[in-house]
Amino acid sequence: MAPARSILSACLLLPAFQQIAAAAAPAATGQFSFLTFNINGLPGISNGVPGKKSDNHKTMGSKFAQYGYDVIHVQEDFNYHDDLYGADNHPHRTETSGGLFKGDGLNTLANHPWEESTFSRSKWDECSDINAADCFTPKGFTAMTMELAPGVLIDFYNVHADASATEADLKARRDNIAQLAEFIQTNSADRPVVIGGDSNMLYTREAETVKILTDLDFVDPWVELIMNGTAPATGSSTPECENPAEGLECETLDKIFYRPSTAIDLQATYFNYETSKFLQEDGSILSDHNPVTTNFYWTQL
Repeated sequence: MAPARSILSACLLLPAFQQIAAAAAPAATGQFSFLTFNINGLPGISNGVPGKKSDNHKTMGSKFAQYGYDVIHVQEDFNYHDDLYGADNHPHRTETSGGLFKGDGLNTLANHPWEESTFSRSKWDECSDINAADCFTPKGFTAMTMELAPGVLIDFYNVHADASATEADLKARRDNIAQLAEFIQTNSADRPVVIGGDSNMLYTREAETVKILTDLDFVDPWVELIMNGTAPATGSSTPECENPAEGLECETLDKIFYRPSTAIDLQATYFNYETSKFLQEDGSILSDHNPVTTNFYWTQL
């Protein structure tokens, strides 16, 4: 039997050893892939996309399953929702809010769970029907707090902003992004945030609207990784992407933004337009938008 003094000494030293071990333990880290895609679910409107829409949505859903992106935001998920979800196998998916005129078309498919109490849908306070009939369906944004690992909570926002480029549209879109920013500041101040969706914004057209987010320390991984940290100036010659996109230095309306927190660092490590992965068998596009992806690396601080 060990002497009582030895046992007492070991007990006294144990907390010190535990502190040293905790200090030496590496920070928890991980990574996830993120995709945002406007899937062109407006009934009967082709927008230059050939083929039967129900078949196209089944193909997109099967490709979501095939490539296994960890988090997927879709916009315009209206009247072919069952076709999309029926071909997908992600374990966590939002319920549809309805077809055109009733729903907002925003849904998320993920490999990670979120508490239902953290999920919400918000309609924009302002919209414009001048050129794109934006007020005919309740466009807006969704919010959720997703758990990527024990204790690693990240807030995800799925966005579809007012479309087109008349003065009324530009004004409505500035109001949209300001409403989103206010919501984030109120509800996500202490958590890292990823925003993805059809922003309908271009730096070359309205940098002041994007500035609402960059002023809150949000980073666009396209600017960070592809454009060497310098966003195109308003009126510059940076081209808007064709579909499929030719190269990565063109700009799309579909954008991703992210911001770390004091507890969890986020870093974008990869950016791409994924259209080549989302084509019909004959090589035709599946949607009138390019799907956009970013890979993220997180570190628990």
